[in-house]
Amino acid sequence: MEIFFRIFSPTKLKIIIFLFLLFIMWAGYGQTYAFKDGEEIGLPKPFLYDLLGIFPFWELWLFLSIPLKIVESLFSMFGIRFFPNGYPFIIKNIVYFYFLASLLGYYFEAKKMKNNENSLIKNKI
Repeated sequence: MEIFFRIFSPTKLKIIIFLFLLFIMWAGYGQTYAFKDGEEIGLPKPFLYDLLGIFPFWELWLFLSIPLKIVESLFSMFGIRFFPNGYPFIIKNIVYFYFLASLLGYYFEAKKMKNNENSLIKNKI
């Protein structure tokens, strides 16, 4: 249980990674405007749509969401459905990105701690 709290407790690094992933999700979701025919039906463009349009946020968001989609597909084979599209879809992505940020943050913190231990051992020799 201690390892669970160590992995998922927020630290500065985990929060920074989480905010970066949320930005990718927000920008990627904004780039879906191109698929909705928004101009034809009168939808206004999302905030910073033209500025962020040159970056591949939508593709990056999809790439980062592949493990979530695999897990969803496995569960749906057994009749268990997660949230459909819409706001619950965004909540599901936020929870998943916090999970991903926690794992990445824990990995980098553990690697940093191991490097510090190795440097202390080398300095003693």
